[in-house]
Amino acid sequence: MTYNNFLDTWFGSGWLSYGIPILLFSLYFIYSVRRYIKWAESGNQINDALKKNHSRKKMSILIEIAVVVAIAMIVIITYSFNINNWGYGRPAGIADVQYANGKVYVMDFLQSGGSASKFGYYVPPEYYRLHVVDAETGDKKIRFRIGTDLALLSVHGDSARISRDSEISYYSGSDGRRMVTYSKETLPSLFPQFSAGIERFTWYLNHDGELMQAITPDGAKWILNTATGIVSRFDAKAPVENIPATKFYLDDECIRVGGKSSASGSVYLRLKGHDEPQRHIYNSRDSILLKDVAFVYGRPVAIDLKDNSFVVLHYQTTKKEQVILTCISLDGGKIRWELKQSDLNPDFILRSTHHDVVSISFDEDQGKMFFNIDREIFAVDMKDGKVLWRRTL
Repeated sequence: MTYNNFLDTWFGSGWLSYGIPILLFSLYFIYSVRRYIKWAESGNQINDALKKNHSRKKMSILIEIAVVVAIAMIVIITYSFNINNWGYGRPAGIADVQYANGKVYVMDFLQSGGSASKFGYYVPPEYYRLHVVDAETGDKKIRFRIGTDLALLSVHGDSARISRDSEISYYSGSDGRRMVTYSKETLPSLFPQFSAGIERFTWYLNHDGELMQAITPDGAKWILNTATGIVSRFDAKAPVENIPATKFYLDDECIRVGGKSSASGSVYLRLKGHDEPQRHIYNSRDSILLKDVAFVYGRPVAIDLKDNSFVVLHYQTTKKEQVILTCISLDGGKIRWELKQSDLNPDFILRSTHHDVVSISFDEDQGKMFFNIDREIFAVDMKDGKVLWRRTL
């Protein structure tokens, strides 16, 4: 699916997609009904010779009304068909942003009118699309529809890994083609080790990629690395991550070195606060840094080892309506720069919904950070916080 400004504008506005067809239909319907009434009344005042011709004209008016009704219904149905099959329109929000190999992968979504839930209110389903954007220029390269009820797990090489229910699919970042799907149904035909079928399987992440543990009907255990397509026997132990000691990891409150968890890595810096929601930066010895600076619900979101800095996402107020991105030296001693949403997009207010989030990804080689605010993507230079480009989807 390529970009089309006309179709995106048309399907992106309910007033255009629904309002104009309904308005035109209503006006023509009123006009036609008045014509029909006029012809019907005049039928009593003509002789028998003209009655046959008069009846044909009345019938033509009724046919015109039926055609207009049909066209209006087709246009309205096309709006729903578009969401399910074409994917044109302006996004309702952005769900995720990830960088890999000179490209920014942005997953956004469209929303339909909603469907009734068991609680009595309407929950609009979300129809996801994936955009591939040039990281250097911000130019939009390709966009394609990927479905509902899914998540963008990661990007490997030139492909995006999408999780949907109990399956994982790889999509090409060049043409949007679904290259392969790993599931209980497809695995027996993809790998000879699984030809007898799959008894059960589970997914989990490791340092190198997404791993699947599968058990075949004979009780044998296998590991499939979906990033490489390699299948190997499982030795009843979880795969050991070969992680360099200098590898840094981020979670909601810590920067860890050597591993993702407290068992495999040690705390390098931590954001915490005894007087929540304000949080301060603490080092590995639990000493507070930048004592006069507090971050409202702050959490680390990016780290630049070349420039020895990291970025904290926090909020202007406890209502969490607008964000601030603050870059700090890796020793926690100095604030490098700060970006406020009030300067970039002051009108947008974050709400407590799962899709009103700020997703952030980072290019370690070029020192660039990518993030979204509402339906807009930003690229920022990690050295000085300069906005390199911004694009609206």
